[in-house]
Amino acid sequence: MTEPAEQLRRGINAHLQILVSGSDMVYVLLFEWRSLRGSARREMIKLRDRYESLWAAMLKLLAEQGVIRKDMDLELLRLIGLGALNWVATWFREEGRYSLEDIGDFVWRMIRSAVLEEREQRIIS
Repeated sequence: MTEPAEQLRRGINAHLQILVSGSDMVYVLLFEWRSLRGSARREMIKLRDRYESLWAAMLKLLAEQGVIRKDMDLELLRLIGLGALNWVATWFREEGRYSLEDIGDFVWRMIRSAVLEEREQRIIS
């Protein structure tokens, strides 16, 4: 079984992969959903909310398992974390300075240092 903190790292990397996949749905979900009307807008919001609830549930479980520091506001962690990750879609270039792996590793080091309990930092260093 995968260590709980490793699940978070994999989630971050999977999110980054989806962001740069070239899917029009990702672009609409991130940037154009406000332009949608009627059922299309409702469906897009429903998809977004369902995806964010998966992240909220994962963070809650990790906090309950003692992986995430007790003083972390899980809602802010989710909102700011996904917001920062989502912004990668606006500046990432395949031929750019940073590979997707570089970005994922950097985000993971920040999360590991600032968010995880000290014992978890040692386990996954």
